[in-house]
Amino acid sequence: MAHLLDPEANIVEDQILTKENERRLQLALDHLSPQQKLIFTLSRHQGMKHEEIASRLNISRNTVKTHLVHALKTLRDLLHFHSDSALLLLLSFWTIC
Repeated sequence: MAHLLDPEANIVEDQILTKENERRLQLALDHLSPQQKLIFTLSRHQGMKHEEIASRLNISRNTVKTHLVHALKTLRDLLHFHSDSALLLLLSFWTIC
């Protein structure tokens, strides 16, 4: 109980949980097809718009959207299996963006 009041203990615990969530997210990303992973990374990590990704990869905007929809569903399903609310919240944020 004392560690709950200790800010340093909470920071260390948060850092550990963050690292674990990053590891689990990376494992989930590894289940995507190469194209889905690339498009997801360009969209969610690099902040590119669908039109920019389409132009860069020489594919249609609808293809970009389709790959993102499938990638997000796969990630949501894989992360839901582990039922970690922090990862699901993060994924929900990415779905909205």
